[in-house]
Amino acid sequence: MSMYMRQIWRWSREALQLVFFMGVWMAGDALARHWGSRIPGSVWGLAATLGMLFFGAIPAALIESGARWLLAEMLLFFVPLCVGIAGHGDLLRHEGMQLAGAILLGTVAVMVGTAWVVDAVYRWEVKWNAVREEAGGEKDGE
Repeated sequence: MSMYMRQIWRWSREALQLVFFMGVWMAGDALARHWGSRIPGSVWGLAATLGMLFFGAIPAALIESGARWLLAEMLLFFVPLCVGIAGHGDLLRHEGMQLAGAILLGTVAVMVGTAWVVDAVYRWEVKWNAVREEAGGEKDGE
């Protein structure tokens, strides 16, 4: 396969994965509106994606490159936010410190919460693997 064909194949595969993510998001959004849920559709879509990965409905490799692309370009999602804030200079002058404090506190809360969840899942996984080894099973990846 030529270099150009491989590049086209990679781009089309990533595009299809992005279409998958958009479809899951739209389905989650439709369900959230249908249910009248206060939880955003994107969170429902994330939960559905995690459920599909956890129960093996889709292999991680099937959506990995699209997910990597989204994470790599995540900074671009914040550009419209920054441009919108820049148009409200008087709001920033009067309430800037409160906004900065709220952003800082929110960031710290998310980082601490994420660290706590990762630590809890890691400890659970270590215990689970130990139980499996005692029962005579093999660890994942061996």
